[in-house]
Amino acid sequence: MIFSAIIYLIILFAVIVGMFLYTGELSTALGVAAIFVIVWIAGVYYQRKLKNEEWIGQIVDIKNEDNYDDEGHVVGTHTYAHLRLSNGKKKKLVSQNGWQIGDTIQKVKGETFYRKID
Repeated sequence: MIFSAIIYLIILFAVIVGMFLYTGELSTALGVAAIFVIVWIAGVYYQRKLKNEEWIGQIVDIKNEDNYDDEGHVVGTHTYAHLRLSNGKKKKLVSQNGWQIGDTIQKVKGETFYRKID
């Protein structure tokens, strides 16, 4: 914990010094550092939220969905697995290679990512 805090402070100091050397203005460097801190805190919060989730569900459908730009042109396609969780709720995840309808997917509390269980 202390090690990661020291690393964080070193990175923050490097951001402030780098921006000060780039712009020559301390207020700009501190503003960028403030944005850096906000983004860092949001990332830590999101990571903790992911780690606190716990669920298990079965794949009920796998669909390809197109992504569109502002003009309505297709810019990409993603494959999503639609799950029915054990508590009755639905969840949509980006499908991994080898997933099939009927497979069971589990997210264990304390882990960041979900996985297929046999």
